[in-house]
Amino acid sequence: MSKIDTGRITLTESSFDFHDLLQSLKEMLMLKAQKQDLELLFELVDDLPKIIKTDEGKLRQILINILGNAVKFNSRGKVTLLVSKDG
Repeated sequence: MSKIDTGRITLTESSFDFHDLLQSLKEMLMLKAQKQDLELLFELVDDLPKIIKTDEGKLRQILINILGNAVKFNSRGKVTLLVSKDG
């Protein structure tokens, strides 16, 4: 965030299908989770917008980092990503 605030990184906003992004991340991380005998759950609220406008690449990288670490540092149970539009 500090790099964005200081202008060292810029955001490239575009509109894209958020549900497709989440599905592709789930498919990508599912094999890694299964190898560690973890359940990987993505819970999306019903009123989640399908199309959003933000920097898709940066959002993808953030979610990969968070979920990748959650899978990497858990040895049993499940990893759940709850996605809602409310804070």
